[in-house]
Amino acid sequence: MLLCKGVDSLKRIKYDKAFKVEAVLQVLGERRKVSHVAKSLGIIPTMLSRWVYEYEQYGDKAFTGNGVPVPNTELEIQRLQKRDELQLENEILKKFQEYSKRWEKLNTLSSEKAPRTTP
Repeated sequence: MLLCKGVDSLKRIKYDKAFKVEAVLQVLGERRKVSHVAKSLGIIPTMLSRWVYEYEQYGDKAFTGNGVPVPNTELEIQRLQKRDELQLENEILKKFQEYSKRWEKLNTLSSEKAPRTTP
């Protein structure tokens, strides 16, 4: 982050994908230390470390821009499976509730028609 002179706010610098990939390749490809590459580029080492991690995890799909997360297909598949399970469970419970109401209604009607016996 860059502190603007005379201004009490911080200005955020955005780096494009090409810059990030070039920085990461200096670390991974040329086997340079993160701290040395970061210093030569004028960025903080923790930011470069995060870029390296993202590049190792997602390859060319890393750095989608503007805080847009990289789609995690496994997580999305799990989420959809859970949603389908819950929908099925909901349908089963609705059918059971219908059946239960019908059964209760039938029992109520049959008990009203049956003759009462007194002891």
